[in-house]
Amino acid sequence: METKFSVAKIFSNNMVLQRDVAIPVWGNAEPGDKITVCLDRQEKTATAGNDSKWMITLDPIPASCEPRKMTISSSISQSPDHQIPQSLNHQISQSLNHQISQSLNHQISQSLNHQISQSLNHQILNILVGEVWIAGGQSNMQFALSDTEDAKEVISKADHPGIRCYQVPQIPYVGADLENPSAYPAKPEWNVCTPENAGKYPAVAYHFAERIHKALKVPVGIVSCSWGGTSASSWMSEKYLSSDKDIKVYLDEYQTLIAGIDMEKYESDRIAYSAAVERFVKIKEKAISENVAGTALNELLGPYPWPPPAGPKNFQTPCGLYHTMVEKIVPYAVKGVIFYQGESDVDKGALYEKLFGRMIQNWRDDWKNPNMPFLFTQITTYGCDGKPDNDDWAILREQQLFASRNIPNTAMAVSIDCGDMIDIHPKNKRPLGERLSLLARAKVYGQDIECSGPGFREMKLKGDKALLYFDHVGKGLMAKGGALKGFKVCGADKVFVDARAEIKGDTVEVSSSGMKAPKTVRYGWANYSEINLFNKDGLPASPFRTDGP
Repeated sequence: METKFSVAKIFSNNMVLQRDVAIPVWGNAEPGDKITVCLDRQEKTATAGNDSKWMITLDPIPASCEPRKMTISSSISQSPDHQIPQSLNHQISQSLNHQISQSLNHQISQSLNHQISQSLNHQILNILVGEVWIAGGQSNMQFALSDTEDAKEVISKADHPGIRCYQVPQIPYVGADLENPSAYPAKPEWNVCTPENAGKYPAVAYHFAERIHKALKVPVGIVSCSWGGTSASSWMSEKYLSSDKDIKVYLDEYQTLIAGIDMEKYESDRIAYSAAVERFVKIKEKAISENVAGTALNELLGPYPWPPPAGPKNFQTPCGLYHTMVEKIVPYAVKGVIFYQGESDVDKGALYEKLFGRMIQNWRDDWKNPNMPFLFTQITTYGCDGKPDNDDWAILREQQLFASRNIPNTAMAVSIDCGDMIDIHPKNKRPLGERLSLLARAKVYGQDIECSGPGFREMKLKGDKALLYFDHVGKGLMAKGGALKGFKVCGADKVFVDARAEIKGDTVEVSSSGMKAPKTVRYGWANYSEINLFNKDGLPASPFRTDGP
């Protein structure tokens, strides 16, 4: 028997529920169907509306490592009207004598009722209650723990039954899962963290969760909602993307593209691209199974097929993943969001604070939590395919810095020391998860710890020197690995030259031989830059310029 009764896919075995807040549970059902949710001693009901949607809100639950069971049931399984289809009962009565019909009727009724009961009663097992965080962004958040530089060591010790991860199915465009259902998991589940499956966890999120779990001693759930190569515009709705005339350019450019697209060629290009990706993946899997790694593996594989053909079925379209991924998890109760993204918005870097701010507002409004914490990673250093001295990545980093200072309840983890000249996906992800966890512990959980590296506050000019003052000095400033580097200075001629920088207490003194009156200082201001200003708590300073907008 067909029924519309279903529960949102994120509600599955091994899930983690957010502690100490109301817990929404939702799904679909026949209009008028009465749905009941039972958890512990709570039993709550709701009726599906004319739009077939239902939602039940459970009372807050304290943190617990004790496994729980949730039962979600539909009243249809108890309804006499659904015991046997009338047409089938009529056929039985017509074709058989009354006695046989009664017997068969009873047998079929029992069988159907059992099947209905099975399909209309969902049991979710091994539920824990603790802290739940969404891990969003693009490829450096999606980056698997198994691909990190210390994967073997970390995964071998990743036996954490109190940490679980749910991967939101990656659906590239609305309707893709209906066109090809077999390509997407029918029942995605939360995975308990074990050495056998930890390698699939997003690396930054794993290290974040492991540190939060250790610090708070409560279960931690990660909702992984990321996809490589995506702009922040992919993760927000049309309403918010079009609410500002500057960032609306993302939608305008896409609409212009669609208006002029040759759909026949586009579909042909899509097929060819999918085949190229499939070949790449098969070669990689075979090579890894044969223990090919490092430089040898990179030489064998060559570059990943990129970019995918632009068009309506491309996962990078503005607002696309908002509808196919984000909306699928709203309003699952969470503590906050960790986010690592920005590389795909470098070409419009000067707009990023606005773009990211609108995206954050969109999510906070969806979750009806205006103070939902957003902790994010600043993009790292990268040679940009032979353009290390350009500043488009520096501009985006600055925009992220502005966002962390201007958008309430946000904080930024600096990653500038974890980059790679030639690899946009550096493999050292542990420090990033750890730094995000420090931000959470200090900003969200109220622990008295240093959570940030030095943040430039102001410059004072004194003769031939520029004196730089910082917040988050912590235990003191330090140059990691030798003399300070990465500083440049200019005078009235606006020509920047390498500068000498020295730590003087809690300030940095910057000067350059022959420059009598410095005007402007920049630190780490390039796509790729090797810099080393830290505090003694081990956290790096963000790149900055004193002549910013």
